[in-house]
Amino acid sequence: MVGVVLNTVIGMILFMGLGLQFTAAESILEMLGRRTQYSKFTDLLKTKEGLHTAYLDNYVTVFAPSNDAMDMFKGIKDENFILNHMASVYPKPELQRTEVSSAIATAEMGERLTSLMPGHPPIWVRMITSNLYVNQARVVFTFALESSSGKKQFLYLIDSVLEPLVPTDDKIEDFVDIKAGDLLTNSGSYKIGDFSTKKFADRLETLGLGKGNFTEFNSFGKFTFFLPIDSAFENLTLSTIDYEVVRAHMVPDRLMFTKPQKRRVESMPTVQYNASRGSSNLRVMAKVFVKDNVPMVESQTVVGTKAHKRGTVDAKIVLANIPVQNGIVHLIDRPLVVMAATLWEHLCTEKTGKHNMRFRDFAKYLQKSPKLCERINKTSDATLLVPTNEAFRFLSASEMDGKISADAERILGLHFIEHPPAILADDVRVTNPQDDSGMFSVPALFPEDSEERVWFWNKDGKLHVDGGGIEAEVVEANVGASNGVIHSINRVLGIPQDTIERKLARDPMMSKTFDLGKQEHFNDQLNKTDLQFTFLVPTDQAWDQIKKDFATAYKVLFMGDFFYQVHHILERHLQVGAKLSINELVKASQEGKGFEVMRGSPLQVSTQEDNGEMVTTVSKDGIVARVVRANIECTNGYIHLIDKVVMKRRDVTLGGGGNVLPSIIAIITTWMVSSLLR
Repeated sequence: MVGVVLNTVIGMILFMGLGLQFTAAESILEMLGRRTQYSKFTDLLKTKEGLHTAYLDNYVTVFAPSNDAMDMFKGIKDENFILNHMASVYPKPELQRTEVSSAIATAEMGERLTSLMPGHPPIWVRMITSNLYVNQARVVFTFALESSSGKKQFLYLIDSVLEPLVPTDDKIEDFVDIKAGDLLTNSGSYKIGDFSTKKFADRLETLGLGKGNFTEFNSFGKFTFFLPIDSAFENLTLSTIDYEVVRAHMVPDRLMFTKPQKRRVESMPTVQYNASRGSSNLRVMAKVFVKDNVPMVESQTVVGTKAHKRGTVDAKIVLANIPVQNGIVHLIDRPLVVMAATLWEHLCTEKTGKHNMRFRDFAKYLQKSPKLCERINKTSDATLLVPTNEAFRFLSASEMDGKISADAERILGLHFIEHPPAILADDVRVTNPQDDSGMFSVPALFPEDSEERVWFWNKDGKLHVDGGGIEAEVVEANVGASNGVIHSINRVLGIPQDTIERKLARDPMMSKTFDLGKQEHFNDQLNKTDLQFTFLVPTDQAWDQIKKDFATAYKVLFMGDFFYQVHHILERHLQVGAKLSINELVKASQEGKGFEVMRGSPLQVSTQEDNGEMVTTVSKDGIVARVVRANIECTNGYIHLIDKVVMKRRDVTLGGGGNVLPSIIAIITTWMVSSLLR
């Protein structure tokens, strides 16, 4: 059924974007001779002697790569290369031998063709959106032609060469029926450059290859295989490769070519994933993508074990898209699943900048803090928040150096979370927080006297963090290490970048205060950088409590018709002209001045012990609010987040003077009159 559907879809291409053109009485060589952008392959066909010359005057299908594709290919362009660009239909059991066609229209292709090279390796056919692909090459144009003797021919112009897998010897038997298992166990017998998979093969033999285990390598089918090369094990013991890890290097029923590049790449279940459905065993997905023009594969351990933690492992594909009879093979520079490097090795060694460029800038600063590097080296399960190199560009290099040097331990410490188990992007502590604030937070434990906390939440399916008042989005999650996990973030924590107004707009705990401040442009002043502010901001939960306790007052404030009431309440929480940390507020209260605000008498800020924990509170007229997030630093001041609104029922009035809040009837009456007068 699948084959019928595929044939039907491919047939539709005759009328779509491939540009099928019927050109009677013109051969393949004649057509190519008129297309200068394919001249290099044409010259190869004309000047090289071999079997292909006989095919060119017969029923034949040719895939002709462009000059650019020929230039990019650095391998041998010999007779085998040419024959691998000629094809016949894949023999089906129902066809007689004499029925196998070598002139193949698009609708006749099916999901695979047979190359005319010795051994007849496969040419895999895929339809992606409206484009036809053979292996990783996109078909640009199609011609239905005829030889000089009137025999049907098809020419397909493609944008990439079809690289063959060729044995080092010319023995015909070595070409026949090459599967992934042959390449794995006899990599030295094939022309794959200097790459070898002997170490991986030796480990698989120890685990039972050829004795009933890993039969996929030598079975017919359609798989994508990822084979680590020998250099992948220079700093990694082979014993880390176990039975489950091997099965995570095979993806069934999928051909994961490196082209076309997709904006959103879907992860596919590996053999190990499928085998562990409904159990607590290791479950691994894999995806192929391109990063900085380098093809990559990423394993995603979605269910971990004691031996293999959850997280991702990226490997470079050093030789891609090798066609074999049971699928395709990618040679990779490190094994999947195995998180071999420690957090310290990722970031605190001199090799970091050379071998892990994405962490280069952060590693440069981190290596100047030997105490933190020592802490990272000793940890058994930690989370590191590593800013991208681009995150350091919002300031000049000298300004960034100055800010980090002035407060290095605090800033760097915000990026190190030692709160086992390591915090993953889909961590239930983040997705279903138990804290009253509705967000998950952990203390920053470096330096030892740190009073900072780092907050985590999900927004639009992305993990977000906040440290030192700086919100960052995780742009690459769950980079695995043997003793923790790394999240790559788009900002440097602890160095303010936003004004108070922008911080209010972005932070999920401050959205209701921000919405109130929109009334009559109260928030606009908080965007000024020539003034300093200290703002005690009630959390969204604090406003929800006002709704329960003072429903009428809440309605007055949020309905939008009485902005002056909103301004009065917010001004009871705001000081203009000073940027004061929480310790400075406590000190001012101890000296008798308190926290002077724009409207009303000063607030008192104090620190005391509560159930063994030191807490900071803000009080006035019997109202006691707890500071849940202190010292959220902005470019023009500090925000201190509190869990109550400093207001009483009488503080919301409908007049400009000091009248107390009217009854519910009076409020409704006033609102109705106001509506009628509009």
